[in-house]
Amino acid sequence: TAIPLALITGWPYPVSIAVIGLLTLVYTYFGGIKAVVWVDALQMVLYLIGAVVAAVALQNLIPGGWGEVLAASRGAGKLEVFDFQLTLAVPYTFWAGLIGGGFLTMGSHGADQLIVQRLLTCKDLKASQKALVWSAVVVMVQFLVFLLVGLGLWVFYGGAAFERSDEIFARFIVQQLPPGVTGLLIAGIFAAAMSSLSSSINSLASASAYDFWAPLRGLAGDERKVLRAGKAFTLLWATLLIGGAILFIPLSTRTSAVEVALGIASVVYGGLLGAFGLGVLVPRADQRGTMISMAIGIGVVMAIWLTIPDQVAWPWFVLIGTSVTFVLGWVLGRTEEDQASRPSSSPFPE
Repeated sequence: TAIPLALITGWPYPVSIAVIGLLTLVYTYFGGIKAVVWVDALQMVLYLIGAVVAAVALQNLIPGGWGEVLAASRGAGKLEVFDFQLTLAVPYTFWAGLIGGGFLTMGSHGADQLIVQRLLTCKDLKASQKALVWSAVVVMVQFLVFLLVGLGLWVFYGGAAFERSDEIFARFIVQQLPPGVTGLLIAGIFAAAMSSLSSSINSLASASAYDFWAPLRGLAGDERKVLRAGKAFTLLWATLLIGGAILFIPLSTRTSAVEVALGIASVVYGGLLGAFGLGVLVPRADQRGTMISMAIGIGVVMAIWLTIPDQVAWPWFVLIGTSVTFVLGWVLGRTEEDQASRPSSSPFPE
């Protein structure tokens, strides 16, 4: 999102990121989860409208329109949907999507506060289940639309290489489209990024206030003080997220921000999903063993990411982290259970 703002204003990327982050912070701070959900819904509509407008514009700008786009893409092998390679090194294979993507989705939509907090705002369990299922349908449609737009941009620019792949769509909008359409599409891009940022800020603040701060301070029943703490955590997390985005700018070179974000999330989702599995499936797992298992599971994935990223692609990170966390937590829980059931060897009564 900082790219189109930087292209329009000439501001450096860090300044653009800070401006967008501060604007998002305003309605997240004052509106809470209700503002986040409603604004996100409106932003999604604007986002999808922008994609459709871009598709129509490409039809008119490319000689031969979408027929030429599909023909050129087919000739270059870009319409091949399934890749059945049996390798961990390639991120976009059938197996990486089915298995690795399945674990990633379980972590993000089943255990992450970012999605869980939205499901908890539904009126009952059935409504939450419907929201989760229909979100998958909408996401698939959204991916299809933007993949087609990507093919159109590839043909329009003749397959030219860009230093940052995230710049391609933004440059097309700013340089090729008329002012009114440009404003609509840029608003759509802003909507997508602000939606993700506001949800992240709100979920982090909520988890920090209710799951950590309130129990530590004995404020479980004092909603007023917890809300005040939540607003303070909103400011804190917004600052950290903006700073983190600025620090990670170099990582977006030669790759997309989406891949960087998914890779970072996948490092920790394995530990989170593994801990969730221990809590549901292993009654003897305790807090200490689970925390140790999570730390080791995340550490193993982090080591893979830093040392052999070319041999193990990021879609497999969650599966690896989940497996390490769950197996180690199960072993630690069993060991501690055996120790607790073992009779004491001390000759003195307890």
